[in-house]
Amino acid sequence: MGIRGLNEELRSCGETQALAKLAIDHLEKTGRPLRIAVDISIWMFQLRSAQGGFSPELRTLFYRLIRLLSLAIEPIFVFDGPNKPKTKRNKNSARSDTASAATAQAKRIIRMFGLPFHDAPGEAEAECALLQQRGVVDAVLSEDVDTIMFGCMHTMRFVRSQRPGQPTHIISHRADRIREEQQLDREGMVLIALLSGGDYDTDGVENCGVKVASEAARAGFGRSLCALKAADSDGIRRWRENLQHELATNESRFFRQRHKALKIPDSFPNLEILRYYTHPVVSSSQKIDQLGRLLASNWAKPIIITEMRHLTEEFFDWGFKGGALKLIRVISPCIFVQKLLQLSRDSQNDSLCIEEREKREAGLIKKIKSRRLHESTDHIPELRVEYIPLDIAGLDISHEREAEIITTRNGLATNSDDEFLASAADGDAEKPVKVYDPSVGTLAWVPELLVRLGAPLAVEDFDETIHQDSPCTDTSQTTSPITATFFKPQITAYTRSLD
Repeated sequence: MGIRGLNEELRSCGETQALAKLAIDHLEKTGRPLRIAVDISIWMFQLRSAQGGFSPELRTLFYRLIRLLSLAIEPIFVFDGPNKPKTKRNKNSARSDTASAATAQAKRIIRMFGLPFHDAPGEAEAECALLQQRGVVDAVLSEDVDTIMFGCMHTMRFVRSQRPGQPTHIISHRADRIREEQQLDREGMVLIALLSGGDYDTDGVENCGVKVASEAARAGFGRSLCALKAADSDGIRRWRENLQHELATNESRFFRQRHKALKIPDSFPNLEILRYYTHPVVSSSQKIDQLGRLLASNWAKPIIITEMRHLTEEFFDWGFKGGALKLIRVISPCIFVQKLLQLSRDSQNDSLCIEEREKREAGLIKKIKSRRLHESTDHIPELRVEYIPLDIAGLDISHEREAEIITTRNGLATNSDDEFLASAADGDAEKPVKVYDPSVGTLAWVPELLVRLGAPLAVEDFDETIHQDSPCTDTSQTTSPITATFFKPQITAYTRSLD
């Protein structure tokens, strides 16, 4: 979707990095999680192709939300509204997201995760860009760079992983860098969409590809077109004739070569499509600012675990006690991260005494085992943390009925569950299956910065253990540099007395 070939054209000015690192760097710099707007309409389109098991679309969305909440990220999901363009990608799109049953179920899951969503009056992509423009979010998560055309300053998309499982890295594009390195601005990208084809007209001008369209945009034809009024037919005609002349003669050396065979039709540009890009239907500034104030003080709410249990039983066929255990197993990592963030917020508000902090930290973390730097997170410091899933999830399983647990899938193709949980290796059919016990400690790699924010006393104990075990080792080599900078004042406030 989006402008055909533009992602490749802009690859050189995009920055590839682990989403975990981007989120942690933002947390260190600002003291709050990275806030992103997600164009859920693209997700809804992708979810239709999900296969395998019960309700594959909802299950795939379920795991994507878990992935986001396992990072220091606060997302808001934006749905298409009734006033979006009537056609998109040569298909009728007049019906808004808000009218479908699938959308209702998606909103139900998002709400259970304690996350906000927002109904755009028009197209979600343009609304996401406005949320970023007004400072409600820091970036937009999309599948292309079209949001730049709507005024977004920072957009990102996932990079397909060469390994099985969820993608870990994103390509991040910033409007200022695109303008500096590629000499392309918002109006120039609108021209590229009109010439080479975009969402509202996939064909564009015959024989005009993205490279020629980009050269025309760098020459300023996008800015001069967008500066004209729709009623100025003479001005638009002169603009079109000027573009045609430069394409045919390359008099001003705007292009690498002449393009005599490329003919700009008299009907170009389609003013209705041009207006879709330059004046999309979006919420008023007053409404966006009101939304921003509402979210700033109450963005992420606790996961509603009891309702989630009912949903997974109804739609995912996670029945009986085995289904409840599965829910605890997959949901506890992201709840653990959310509780760390909440504990950090409570600490910043000075609402915890040292005794209360020790109690709450002990309820979260049983022990910190080790530290690592790993390529999947671009080598940010991480800690191997042990916690009790049953305590973290807070789900009462005492009333769940026992049932025979099927431990093999008899050769069925992998589905989203297997990708997220990493299915067992082939050839292990004779190996005894260990029954999952949520009351036993489990281990997870968590960004060290996040643990230091939420549980500084636990990290203090871990650092002290390392110091005692290796008295001759330079502790600066085992302790992250951020210990002595960003977090030192906060940790000092909770250091136990040695008297």
